[in-house]
Amino acid sequence: MKKEEIMQWAATPEASVPSEYKVQFVVDSIAKELRERRAAAIETIAIIDESLVGEYQTEESALQLSVRELGLRSMGSNALYRSGIETVEDVIQKTPNDLRRVYRFGKGAYEELITKLDALNLRLKEPDSQF
Repeated sequence: MKKEEIMQWAATPEASVPSEYKVQFVVDSIAKELRERRAAAIETIAIIDESLVGEYQTEESALQLSVRELGLRSMGSNALYRSGIETVEDVIQKTPNDLRRVYRFGKGAYEELITKLDALNLRLKEPDSQF
């Protein structure tokens, strides 16, 4: 049944169907529609994510991405950009300690950056040995 039919049916005064059953039917119908829409939205997001990851499967194209294109929150990407780190290639040449020294680039931004790099199968430069 379409939403209009459900609402029309619920509004008809019939003695054979108590109003609480009508209300429950309407609620169940709306809940079913919402579940279907949510499932469709989740499927669409998964398709979009898959296409974005596929777009940057080659390492060379991923390295040329701007830090602003990574999808970091603005404070983190702005901090990197202001410090001269403009591309993903610039980022992976840095160690975690180098990034800690970037002004206004905090732990949350660092964790978000690591997650984005993992999605591109990239890692930060390993720190030099302390010996």
